[in-house]
Amino acid sequence: MENRVDFFAQCVKHLLAEYTANSQIGDEIVLVFDEQRHHYIALNMGWHGERRVHYPLIHIEVTEERVVIQANNTEELLDEELVALGVPKHKIRLGFLPSYTWPYREESDEEAILEPA
Repeated sequence: MENRVDFFAQCVKHLLAEYTANSQIGDEIVLVFDEQRHHYIALNMGWHGERRVHYPLIHIEVTEERVVIQANNTEELLDEELVALGVPKHKIRLGFLPSYTWPYREESDEEAILEPA
């Protein structure tokens, strides 16, 4: 059986690959995976006329305890998609929001919620 980090990373990579394959964005989307530090990024790159486009669409970090969505500059509901892939909803954090706004928490996970993502 694989460990939790490997499972979470597999789910995140699948999610980003699906997003890239189904994206309607005209620019190039590059997937950047840092397997050692467990950061996974979908990066939008290209040109709009004379203006360079280069910014993260999605940035997700995987830790031993949770999946942290650090950035979501899309209209996708990444947390719901991760739940559909088998990630327990209480293990997902929206790292770009203050902890009091995190929608998925359980009483048993209260101490972990007070820790920084």
